[in-house]
Amino acid sequence: MASGQAVEVVQLTDTHLFGVTGRRMKGADTHRTLIDVVDLVIAQGKPDLVLLTGDVSQDETPQSYSHVHSVIKKIGVPVYYLPGNHDLPRVMYGQYTDECVPFKADRNAFAGDWIFILLDTTIEGQIDGRLSEPELERLDRDLTTHADKHAMVCMHHNPFSVGPGAFNEFGCLNGDEFFSVIDKHRNVKAILTGHVHQEHDSERNGVRLLSSPSTCIQFLPGAATFTLDLKPPGYRRFTLNPDGKVETSVHRLANIPEGMELSNT
Repeated sequence: MASGQAVEVVQLTDTHLFGVTGRRMKGADTHRTLIDVVDLVIAQGKPDLVLLTGDVSQDETPQSYSHVHSVIKKIGVPVYYLPGNHDLPRVMYGQYTDECVPFKADRNAFAGDWIFILLDTTIEGQIDGRLSEPELERLDRDLTTHADKHAMVCMHHNPFSVGPGAFNEFGCLNGDEFFSVIDKHRNVKAILTGHVHQEHDSERNGVRLLSSPSTCIQFLPGAATFTLDLKPPGYRRFTLNPDGKVETSVHRLANIPEGMELSNT
């Protein structure tokens, strides 16, 4: 895409698919809900690219990643992905090879006047996350090298508070180190995360801090434990303008997943 044009981006996150289709998480058929959300994306207009921000799998099997690919590829645009705490990166990257069109293992993506920097926050075997020193160094280097581009930084674990509740304990543990890098660069316009299974939109020093609904179950904002929120699955859509302005909206299915557990006990 040429410079000077707006970029249309879709974020899909926390798909939590199993190797065997039809398996359920908290009563929700995660394969079915992903199909329905992708159909909604297609009905609302083809984007330029998709960002898939972690917890792609629920059981870390190669088959689960194949199922996600078979559904999301229908959108027909490049898909840039990163791992979450429910993923096993070596399995994910082993499954999404160069032949797995349109999924791309690039750690950076470029479109129009924008760069998308994808970070790995996973710690194997842990719910919470951390950015390694090499990842922080890469972030600093890429923002410096591409200072002429507006930047969206993408990661699974939230380095910012989404309000009181469990996700501040189980987010990115070294968020302060992350923001010490971000604060050095004027080209960062947005930070985009998964993990929290809820919609969030705030601002820090002129940078948008964003999270999005899961394509399956949602968690209740402000809850001290992982409590279900009875909102439908969804996704986030962006228009990223040549001047750095971020326009974004959340879109949801009409209903909660059939069979979803309505009690948190």
